Amino acid sequence: MSHISLQSPRPDVLHITEPFSFGCLTALSNIVSATAENGLHHAVAHGTARAMAGAEALFPQGTRFFPVPSLRREISLQHDWAAWCALNKLIQALRPRLIHCHSSKAGVLGRLAARWHGIPSLYTPHGFSFLQENAPIVQRTIFKGIEWIMARTGNALVACGQQEYDIARTLSPQCRQPLFIPNALSTSLLDEIRAEKPQSQPQKPRAGLCGRVTFARNSAWVQEAARATSDSITWKWIGGGEKAQALSHTIASTPCMEHKAALREMQQLDMYVQPSRWEGLSFSLLEAMYLGKPVIASRIPANAAVIHHGETGFLVNNATELIQCVQKLAADPSLRARIGAAAHDYAAQKHDSRIVYQKYTEIYSNLASEK
Repeated sequence: MSHISLQSPRPDVLHITEPFSFGCLTALSNIVSATAENGLHHAVAHGTARAMAGAEALFPQGTRFFPVPSLRREISLQHDWAAWCALNKLIQALRPRLIHCHSSKAGVLGRLAARWHGIPSLYTPHGFSFLQENAPIVQRTIFKGIEWIMARTGNALVACGQQEYDIARTLSPQCRQPLFIPNALSTSLLDEIRAEKPQSQPQKPRAGLCGRVTFARNSAWVQEAARATSDSITWKWIGGGEKAQALSHTIASTPCMEHKAALREMQQLDMYVQPSRWEGLSFSLLEAMYLGKPVIASRIPANAAVIHHGETGFLVNNATELIQCVQKLAADPSLRARIGAAAHDYAAQKHDSRIVYQKYTEIYSNLASEK
């Protein structure tokens, strides 16, 4: 763990997160950046097993970071006890005014530690763990029970997507109803990417997606679509990670990469696919929309909350419908331009972090004053 300087200011908010990469990292860095403009001091305690190289560079100057190697996704009495002890030691040293927990594991350990020290806390799930369709039903039931109990422990729950908010309302007691602040984008970086000179136009339209190859991402649909359209469409999976080698040869893939580089890859696409089995609210989807890409997404609540079918994108129920929509967009450049422009306008109006995340400043202030 990093050395704790007694000369540093007492942090207004200590963020505790197990994942320090991908969507959770994007949300956290955008929240910190938006609220730091109002003079708030932040510290971040994070796990290291899924940490992304260069992650600290995404945060504003003055943010302090404290790696907690024992804070891991998997349930382990040994590691969880070590993480609990490390977090308590850190909290005692920093004396933060408020603790904000991100993700399920951090949400449990962080809220319990906050309660132990008498510090107000709030929790953002970034996708409830019991929504994982590939997990056994018994495990999912246990996870849901834990979330129900923990909803009565912290001071507030802030959902990042409409589905997450609806579920949180069923878990929380009437006296402690959740809040809803949707995921929002750092538009300055996206505007920089949009302004860059595009590469030469390829012979075939390009379709793709961004993120690790996982069960949740539903690679089966993507591979079926790529095989059916490889003669007319070029496919790319950006940041697929170590499992990308198992993809069909009809899909080009890149290793995990720094955020800005991934956005540059996304900018070269003509259409974006998001066939997720479940989501909180995907940053990649919002970023693709802001970049003006027409999106074809699975018809799940999180995607349907931001995509208006036929206006800002398309919603599909299976791989066959995905193939049909991709072929329709590939054959009609004017349709791609119209849908993409509407998608950008929606994302710019509804998901600009400079506006949306200002709500956190008020929430932090109100909770920090509670006993």
